[in-house]
Amino acid sequence: MKKYTLLFAAIFIFSASFSQRVYLRVYPVSPLNKSQKELFTYKTFHQDSLSVLAELKQLLLRFHKESYLTAGIDTVYKSKDTLVAGFKGGESFNWYHLSKGNLNELLLNKSGYKEKFFRNTPFRITQLQTLEENILKYSENHGYPFASVSLDSLNLEENNFYGALNYQAGPLITFDSIVILGKTKTKNKFLIRYLRIFPNEPFSQEKLNNINRLLKDLPYLKQTRPYTLIFQNNKAILQLFLEDKRSNQIDGIVGFLPNETSKKKLLVTGELNLNLKNLFGTGKTLSAQWKKFNLSSQTLDLAYYHPKLLSSNIDVKIDFNLLKQDSSFLNISRLLTLSQRTGRYGKVNLYGGIRTSRELLSNELADKSVLPVFSNYDFLTYGLGYDWNNLDDPFYPHKGWFISSRMLVGNKNILKSSGFNDSLYNKVQLRSVQLNVNMMLEKYFSLGKRSVLLGKGEAGTIFNNEKNIFFNDMFRVGGLKSLRGFNENNFYAMTFAVATLEYRFFTDETSYLFLFYDQGYVQNKLNKALPEDFPFGFGAGVSFTTNVGIFNFVYSLGQAKSQPLSLNLSKIHFGIISRF
Repeated sequence: MKKYTLLFAAIFIFSASFSQRVYLRVYPVSPLNKSQKELFTYKTFHQDSLSVLAELKQLLLRFHKESYLTAGIDTVYKSKDTLVAGFKGGESFNWYHLSKGNLNELLLNKSGYKEKFFRNTPFRITQLQTLEENILKYSENHGYPFASVSLDSLNLEENNFYGALNYQAGPLITFDSIVILGKTKTKNKFLIRYLRIFPNEPFSQEKLNNINRLLKDLPYLKQTRPYTLIFQNNKAILQLFLEDKRSNQIDGIVGFLPNETSKKKLLVTGELNLNLKNLFGTGKTLSAQWKKFNLSSQTLDLAYYHPKLLSSNIDVKIDFNLLKQDSSFLNISRLLTLSQRTGRYGKVNLYGGIRTSRELLSNELADKSVLPVFSNYDFLTYGLGYDWNNLDDPFYPHKGWFISSRMLVGNKNILKSSGFNDSLYNKVQLRSVQLNVNMMLEKYFSLGKRSVLLGKGEAGTIFNNEKNIFFNDMFRVGGLKSLRGFNENNFYAMTFAVATLEYRFFTDETSYLFLFYDQGYVQNKLNKALPEDFPFGFGAGVSFTTNVGIFNFVYSLGQAKSQPLSLNLSKIHFGIISRF
């Protein structure tokens, strides 16, 4: 080993004398067998001398991993701009036998040990390292963080190793308690359920490794210091250093849009939001949102989130949504969501709910000789969804992914509208199965300390016979949170997609300027005059922190077949977000 260390030092000294381009030539000093010839590959041209040194190291490492433990560099010399090295392939070493030693059957199964893998097979140090790591990983996640594993009676005879595994479990360690240090109203009981660290349960290093990420997902808590562990009487006491963050939210947004009923006046729209997080220090959330998006149209959204129901790993959310579209229809949705985390960043969601829609005055005034465009219906749904979130910050992300998908299927029951002839419904299935699919994807790219690029895509579609779909069934697209440059809920769509590219320049941690472009696609086969369109919107805005809250301002323009690109049709939104 000392010989090869000196040779590497010589290589470095020789190669350091090269100015720019460096060539590498390696020749075997003795014949290579077939297996060695497959491993004997290297890159000849290099931009600098350090790259040459790294290439030789990789060549040696490749041979060592494949059981040629004595492979090495024999001679080294420089010839003009070329480094020439002699290479010895070395001899292959094998396992004669590695017995399980004192490992029990459970550890053998969990570690992946098979006796045939270590009997008359090539000796690979990485294979042995992986076996040891698997044994220790299982031990430290099941109450034995001080376990150790070694090779007992390891011997070498004529390039053949044999020996036995020796396992020392160490003391059984269990969790004792969680101690919260800092100014926070968060209850200890909630954190026990949330982190899944229960008293008297076996110690788990995997649970400890997840602590920082799980706490980072809570927008109302901040870690002031890394957690610490105290081992006492075979018990592990977890100390968390936490402080409350301002996360409760009250905000309002005012929008100024062109008024379709009066060209001399602007249409003033509005939005109010209330978001109360970590109620009573238990992690529960209550939110309400009211939005007026047209002269006589509005929405109301209510939601309640209950984490770790009955000390289980299941989160529960209840959503209520009301949409009143002027004098056309009223939609009311109720949705129950059961969620469970999978892995570090994923979450599986199960859904169950019902959506009802009732016509208002528009059908009473409509032509009774044709099928109405709005319908009364009840839609009982159930479904499945999956979320993935590894954003580095819940409010101001600079990097990471957010993916959300949802699939709802159910029985749709259409009720005939009064005053319309029953024959108009001959081609309509009054009872049918309908599938609604939604997906959203966000990717944040950090372009430096201040610059962030957001790529976002959102899409949805309805699967049913188009004769069973009415306008009040459809997705609504357009507005500040979907396709900017258009009125809120401007488009009715059976299928839609919106792609967004947004550049943000941060002036401080919580303030930024941004430019955006939104490209949309909407399809509505019921609109015979305009069955599909490719609207787009673009604009700029600012979000910055003040003493009273976070001020937001957005200016946008949009173009579609139904809306020309015009400054007179530009949209302006501004509002204040207050966190407490």
